[in-house]
Amino acid sequence: MAKLIVETADVDRFEFVKDKQDSSKPTTYILKGIYAQSEQQNGNGRRYPYELLKSEIDRFDREMIQTGRALGELEHPSCPEIRPQESAIRILSIKEDNKCWIGESCILAS
Repeated sequence: MAKLIVETADVDRFEFVKDKQDSSKPTTYILKGIYAQSEQQNGNGRRYPYELLKSEIDRFDREMIQTGRALGELEHPSCPEIRPQESAIRILSIKEDNKCWIGESCILAS
């Protein structure tokens, strides 16, 4: 059984999906939710202007997500480089929705 571990009790912001489309492959667990938001204070207390965040997310999508290199760690690292050996998720997609970006990631281990 897989468990979702979070730092806060605010887990309602995410959708946790168990994807078992092919019985010959391991089950894939998908996490969906708000990955970034602009023009309002976000979860880490920052407020980003829409145009700046949109530009950076478009670049990140093009360079990292679409090339399959967008990884994420469990803890918020102190440096911008992600350590592959510490990766917990791979970001699959990110879509804009009213100045927020909804992301979808697969969990790398269960």
